[in-house]
Amino acid sequence: MSQEEVLEFLKSRKNQWFTANEMSEGLDLSLISVRMALKLLKQNRDVAFQRSTKRGNPYEYCFEKKK
Repeated sequence: MSQEEVLEFLKSRKNQWFTANEMSEGLDLSLISVRMALKLLKQNRDVAFQRSTKRGNPYEYCFEKKK
């Protein structure tokens, strides 16, 4: 369930980058749930990710349209 919620969160905020912590707070889900969902979404190439410049957050995520 959280995988769909994370994807919808990112879809509704296209072209914006978020850390797992920010998504966790915005969705009112545990950080572990968000990270597990992101892991699966990354494997399926549903989200883009990049190194974060924010302290304590290794990556930021954004919705990526499938080609």
